[in-house]
Amino acid sequence: TAAAEKVEDAENYRKMADDYLNTLKRVQADFENYKKRVRKEKADTIRYATEGLLTKLLGITDNLKRGADCATNLTNPNCLEDMIEGINLISKQFHDLFAEYGIVPYESVGAPFNPALHECICLTERDDLPENSVVEEFQTGYKIHDRVLRVAKVSVSKKPESQSDNSAPACEEIAGDKT
Repeated sequence: TAAAEKVEDAENYRKMADDYLNTLKRVQADFENYKKRVRKEKADTIRYATEGLLTKLLGITDNLKRGADCATNLTNPNCLEDMIEGINLISKQFHDLFAEYGIVPYESVGAPFNPALHECICLTERDDLPENSVVEEFQTGYKIHDRVLRVAKVSVSKKPESQSDNSAPACEEIAGDKT
């Protein structure tokens, strides 16, 4: 009767509550497992993120070893030419690899001096160029995508003065220090 129906309804609600509780426990356990899996995948991604790059660098290292092996065999008359060709190829491999990862050199000579892109190593008196123009590049600057990775080391023009200004070194002082 009515009391029996209430007991039956209460049991049905208890079963539903138990089902919901069991479902909630499974979802919580699944979520905890998901979090553990994501943490492990993230750690693995970080740990092996450079794998592709390093694999490509191994090929370049092999070519460097070949060049060093060639250098020890100076009796071969073609060795010097082979070494020069090998060094040029290795340089090209590096630049191709850099470009693949978004690292590209930027042109500085002739551009206006920009402290975000250039480090002024010395000043050069030039009356044929606008003041603060890059005259010479001692070390190439590189960007990675839209950020500066390394600034270019440059010589910057200044107008000739009757008196010498000693605020920056003359380029002759570091001409032998090109890199």
